[in-house]
Amino acid sequence: MEAPHHTLKEDLIAWQRKQVVNDGLDDDFFGPQLILTDPILTRIINLSHHSKLPDISALKAQTNWVFAQEYGNAILALAHKHFPPKPNPVPPTTHATSGSAIPSTSSGQPTGGLPASSGTVATATAKKPRKPTQCSKCKGLGHNMANRLCPLWTPKQPT
Repeated sequence: MEAPHHTLKEDLIAWQRKQVVNDGLDDDFFGPQLILTDPILTRIINLSHHSKLPDISALKAQTNWVFAQEYGNAILALAHKHFPPKPNPVPPTTHATSGSAIPSTSSGQPTGGLPASSGTVATATAKKPRKPTQCSKCKGLGHNMANRLCPLWTPKQPT
């Protein structure tokens, strides 16, 4: 187990124990498991590692934890402390270059990327529409000679 995983687990267990005492739910039989079970705790650690817990609704959806609304803010604060959320990637903007065919950084160094087009954004190529199927027997459209829709269709004879 990596260091952030281990420290998050320790913090979650400490939070469990403290919360059970604060809520007056100190139970000798269930203990801290009364609020946050080990499988949910492990799931929270794994989801935090992969940055899958941006908010309480994600916590509730990913874990089905009944106390997600009530204790979600505290759990997310601990998770984000050990695994800060990744920022959303900003799409690159295209700028019209002044005579330069190679994009460069602010220092004037080439970025090594592909040459920028003249300020246009590349779009996905659309598929060409297919021509309708044409039957080789009757020359009709929308079927082939093996299809029963063909007026000249004859069933195959067993060999």
